[in-house]
Amino acid sequence: MKKIILLTAIIIVFTNTLRAQNQISEKIIYITNQSISEVCFNRSSFVSFVEKQSRVVNKFMISNNVPREVIIQTIITTDTFPEIYLSARPALSDNELLTLKSELRKIKPIKSYVIDFIYLTEFSYKKNEIDTHVIFIPEITNPLTTAEEEFFKQDLAGKINHLKKWSLDEVLPVLSAFFKIQDRKYRGVVSLGMRIDKALETNSFNYDSLVIYNPYYWKALIEMQPNNFMVYTANIFLQIVNDNIDNAYRLSSVLDLFKQNKTISDYYLDELYRLVVIFENIKHDCSRLGTFDDQEKNDSFNLLFENLSKTIPNTADFNAWLYQFTASSGKKNNNEQLLVTKEKIFRADPIYYFHYNPLNADENYKIALKKEADSLFLNPNNLHKDFMRYADIALILGDYSFAAHLYWLAITHFSNSEADRDNLNAYFFYCLNKLGQYNLLLQFSFNQAMEFNRIDSELQQLKENHPAYKNYKSEN
Repeated sequence: MKKIILLTAIIIVFTNTLRAQNQISEKIIYITNQSISEVCFNRSSFVSFVEKQSRVVNKFMISNNVPREVIIQTIITTDTFPEIYLSARPALSDNELLTLKSELRKIKPIKSYVIDFIYLTEFSYKKNEIDTHVIFIPEITNPLTTAEEEFFKQDLAGKINHLKKWSLDEVLPVLSAFFKIQDRKYRGVVSLGMRIDKALETNSFNYDSLVIYNPYYWKALIEMQPNNFMVYTANIFLQIVNDNIDNAYRLSSVLDLFKQNKTISDYYLDELYRLVVIFENIKHDCSRLGTFDDQEKNDSFNLLFENLSKTIPNTADFNAWLYQFTASSGKKNNNEQLLVTKEKIFRADPIYYFHYNPLNADENYKIALKKEADSLFLNPNNLHKDFMRYADIALILGDYSFAAHLYWLAITHFSNSEADRDNLNAYFFYCLNKLGQYNLLLQFSFNQAMEFNRIDSELQQLKENHPAYKNYKSEN
């Protein structure tokens, strides 16, 4: 889990030294990720606002002529005046605090366009004379740290709700804003931002219409620079707000192989440690279900089962446990329930591996592929080979959207020799064809019929030559 350290790994972006009778040094520390400022307000307005704050504090400290450090936490909000919190060592008197706050509130306010934006400004006057053993009073609370602490205190349902609320209140609005400020020639990117904006306004998120069947989504994926994973990241958070956390987790895990911690999307991908924690909780709780004796009568079992049924009814882990539990119960006529449960697992995550008795050779083949997918990426030296196999498995299992993302990552990050094939585009376009993106495919010049027929034949041959398929055929 990679956590953002907000106050130690700081970005110092503004330094000013004023010399009067003594030196005052100051620095600004972004609590909100600095890159987000690009879409929150006009940059010159922000700089002017900070400079005016600086002049007020400088004048105050020189006038008082007391060796002191002052911290101002400013929250630039979307709908009210900026919120300002002061802390100092040695502490300010009530009168000094009132005077300084009054002067700061006279500054013409600015508002954020997207989300509340938080930063600290630290001022030091006669720093060498300050007793550093004295604590800052009052203590300033970091809202982001507080939110993180609250997340870890929540039960599983609370954690999931926290993640969805953060996605809706911050991540998707910020990503949408970044999409909309791009050059208009990138029609797919701009359109995706506008569509996400509309979904936020109406609180109506249909994942399929926003992503799977939206040609502008795929156009945006193609238009974006290779190492800017903003479109992928938007996909992940759209899955989260649609309760598709299995698929969100699988895609985020793939992007961990490529991100470089340079863009706003990399920042939000790092912040998805929340999703990792949720998955750890789900696996832990599902494993607990199998530890109770005489399960039908155990109150603890029934309570946990009821909670998970309400909280994660459509996740792969829970339904895999439910399938095994139903299959081992010995009850007659449970085939229909088993089939429904199995379909829930496939919808939650088409690549999820769990053991069940296959009905035919095709199913036996697919089970083997899912098991193989779980064994990939164990040896870093096999990254390219494993990645391409992973993409092919997703394609064979019919997870065309996920496969398309994998092939596009390979196209933009692997050489032909690393991918061990020279027609990667054809696989990407094959997936788009399966997703019904016919008009988008017309914009690209290649022999669709020939390439797609070749891939169909290749996939059929791979199946027929696979031991799991052949063995089932010969034994049944």
